[in-house]
Amino acid sequence: MLTVGQLVNVTCGSVGCLLVMTGNEKIMRNIILITAAMNIILNVLLVREYGPIGVAYATAFSTVMWNIWAMVSVKKRLGFWMFGYNG
Repeated sequence: MLTVGQLVNVTCGSVGCLLVMTGNEKIMRNIILITAAMNIILNVLLVREYGPIGVAYATAFSTVMWNIWAMVSVKKRLGFWMFGYNG
């Protein structure tokens, strides 16, 4: 499960660094804070039921959400996608 989260991370590219380098560090800070809180909540909820697998699911989900949110923010703020067709 963690591999899936990292695959999305690699696919999205360095969106976090790009946001920070282009003056959008407050947006990246908010993305990180919200997804970190989501990760903590999901970990607490899932670890009781599923143990270490629940932690893996929570971490993978948070990683995916962080990267997709940052990628959409790059498109919205900078006007291009980090991969694929930019038309």
